[in-house]
Amino acid sequence: MSKTLIRLISIYIDNYNVDIGDRYENAVYQVLDTILGEKATAIEIDYLDIGNLSSYDSDKNGLSELVDLPEYIEWKKAKV
Repeated sequence: MSKTLIRLISIYIDNYNVDIGDRYENAVYQVLDTILGEKATAIEIDYLDIGNLSSYDSDKNGLSELVDLPEYIEWKKAKV
């Protein structure tokens, strides 16, 4: 059985509204499926966390662009 490469991916959305969080989650999965492919999204990512960009502490860690995710996954695969 293959091991999940990414245990958690956090996506921060400007003006995220928790009241319609399901809609955001569906949209994020559609974007991930488009960027990575449906199979890779299911296999490579274990858990998805969505939050409001305004609540993100940019002093703590930097953010990466979502479009860089495929490169990051390839980098992780090479390290395993």
